Amino acid sequence: MIRKKWFGWGLLILLALGIIVFWMRGALKTNLVEVEEKTGGELERVVAVEAGKEQELKQIMGIVDNWDAKSGKLVFMEDKVRHEVLVDPGNMRVMVNSLKEKGKDLVLSSREDLNWTGAFCRGDMVVLRISLEDEPVFIINNGYRRCGFKGE
Repeated sequence: MIRKKWFGWGLLILLALGIIVFWMRGALKTNLVEVEEKTGGELERVVAVEAGKEQELKQIMGIVDNWDAKSGKLVFMEDKVRHEVLVDPGNMRVMVNSLKEKGKDLVLSSREDLNWTGAFCRGDMVVLRISLEDEPVFIINNGYRRCGFKGE
């Protein structure tokens, strides 16, 4: 009789934990950026979902040719095509790799950030996402920064 009682309580606790985990998983998903690749068109297209809002974006990957931190102008090459973008942390998400923690990305929120000057270096691989109206929305430096600020 006691075993059945404990078994019943155990099942009830497992069910409650399952519901909590399921609820938390849904709550955390709304804060993450999910990317779904779509094919077709001249540029790779992705659908980004952030805070429950879906946005279709064009994605360009390339190699940094020049970075001017004073003006925020980034020049990069993609298959011999030159792209220029004005990087503005106030209007787009700008991410760089952390040199302290491997695999961790840092979000630059302003030009005054200590990582701004060395955010991009010649030879780094970048991924730029732009809206269908050709407005920059997101850029990430996927390369190891060989220049710039090293003391994060």
